[in-house]
Amino acid sequence: MSDYAIREVSAGDVVACHAIEQRCFRPEEAASLKVMQQRAACFPEGFLVAEKGEKIIGFLNSGATHDEDLSNDRLKSCDSHDGTGPNLVVFSVAVHPDSQGLGVAARLLRDFLNRARLLEKKAVMLLCQPELVPYYARFGFRHLGPSGSRHGGVAWHEMKIEF
Repeated sequence: MSDYAIREVSAGDVVACHAIEQRCFRPEEAASLKVMQQRAACFPEGFLVAEKGEKIIGFLNSGATHDEDLSNDRLKSCDSHDGTGPNLVVFSVAVHPDSQGLGVAARLLRDFLNRARLLEKKAVMLLCQPELVPYYARFGFRHLGPSGSRHGGVAWHEMKIEF
């Protein structure tokens, strides 16, 4: 039994999530506080937090879209979010360094995938760095190959799971 809970984000959680994002991603890859606030406001059902006691220890955020082109950087903002879209795009999964290795990211992903099924979405897509391809494959994501996205000056790989 874990000693943390997974729940939907609240507005008061975003600053803590942003601090974790800043610790887990390079500055050029990490979302700004403003972008994370927009994601929480426009699609809270796709923004999950892991909470231990009253402390946020990790999160996963996403958006919904009709688009399937993950190289489109507009997907990362709420400007292209459409809640009726059949596809969910995971923007980031991050766990505070003090809580890494405890299965928090795995539980966030499993809960998120279950939520995607309940929302009757057709697919979940994400971009990851090459070394994380095997990790996401364990959850059923299929590796689609290198992405055209160069977000943060990094080479990304596209992955997708269909329901």
